[in-house]
Amino acid sequence: MVFRAAEKDLRLDVECEFPLPETICTDPLRLRQILVNLVGNAIKFTKSGGVRVTARCTTDKDATARMEFEVADTGIGMTTDEMTALFRPFSQADASTTRRFGGTGLGLSISQRLAKMLGGRLNVESRPGEGSTFTLSIDPGPLDDVPMLEAEPSSKVTDEEKRPRAATGEQPLRGRILLAEDGEDIQRLVSLVLRKIGLEVDTAENGLLTYDKAIASKAMGKPFDLILMDIQMPGLDGYKTARRLRENGWRGPIVALTAHAMAGDREKCLAAGCDEYLAKPLAFKELENTLARYLDQPAVATTQPPSDNSEPGGGASGTASGLMASRYLSDAEKASLLEAFVGELPQRVAKIQSALQAEDLPLLEDLSHQLKGTAAIYGLEQVSDTARVVNQHASERAEPGQLLAAVTELVEICQSMVARRQAMQDNHRLP
Repeated sequence: MVFRAAEKDLRLDVECEFPLPETICTDPLRLRQILVNLVGNAIKFTKSGGVRVTARCTTDKDATARMEFEVADTGIGMTTDEMTALFRPFSQADASTTRRFGGTGLGLSISQRLAKMLGGRLNVESRPGEGSTFTLSIDPGPLDDVPMLEAEPSSKVTDEEKRPRAATGEQPLRGRILLAEDGEDIQRLVSLVLRKIGLEVDTAENGLLTYDKAIASKAMGKPFDLILMDIQMPGLDGYKTARRLRENGWRGPIVALTAHAMAGDREKCLAAGCDEYLAKPLAFKELENTLARYLDQPAVATTQPPSDNSEPGGGASGTASGLMASRYLSDAEKASLLEAFVGELPQRVAKIQSALQAEDLPLLEDLSHQLKGTAAIYGLEQVSDTARVVNQHASERAEPGQLLAAVTELVEICQSMVARRQAMQDNHRLP
């Protein structure tokens, strides 16, 4: 959420009112879901000022301990009537708010239900034009034998692999990057990590938008310092986009990103006007060193960080040492990103099945390509490898029976992964 707030020039402050219990007994997944939703909404509906999150431990009238998390913003606020309707599914303050900010209000309805599952409730106080304050109260479990913290614990982080570049004493990178990537998951993940190492990031999901943003930045006298260009984008692909940029006077560095790693691919990228070529799934240390070289800044140490070989969701995979390496992402960030990815798998495979039924092989090729690349970055090799087979069959216009078998296998693997993740979540639920 820090990066989302920074994009809008908003403050995001977290405060603790001591004493606080050292540990509580609750469902961490659902607690995180509620807080992410509340903070995300606060940022979305706030134009200036900021958002403050406060944690405190209180007692009810019957002396029962409660944990409270207060999320206060300086946003648009609401009337009493609007607050009354706020927790109904698909309701929001008014239609104009929906048009300006997007969203349906369903997240708050779900958050209210989750709060009740955690033995608590979700309340709101607000005034139009003065902001809103949402207070989440949950049951922390027995606290009789739990040590109470009287102040913020001193930081004793010793594992350098868990800290981003700027926090390890290495000089952070500086520059404005245009990330051209049509895959929403990869775009989200790469943007997050690039911002953590000090870079400003703008994004474009296709070649035409990439070209327009790059040329516009040059016309404004503030050209991007580097373009990260996915080669296989819909419409105007990376090769054509790079050529068009060079033909129209773009002189900045362009680094190609591609899932292809065949002999001659690097030369093909260079011939199109790219300065460098990196293969997916990305090894982030290699990417960071490449950026440092073209931004004329010190490269990171060549010593490889310990690889995190645990495949999220089950299994082992060496690719998890790339963008999912703990050096660049905290455990909470990795968990949040993975939850979002696995949660969207049913919708992804449904689109793939629909494309197959409609015999829309170009769409099937695009969808399987996106899934293949994203799953590889998360270290989910079984999903990635099966999606690669679907992608290959679609691009080669294979026999219908081959396509059906490959898609069926992909669907079964994804369904199994979603079921495993759901079982893991069920095991952490409160009785």
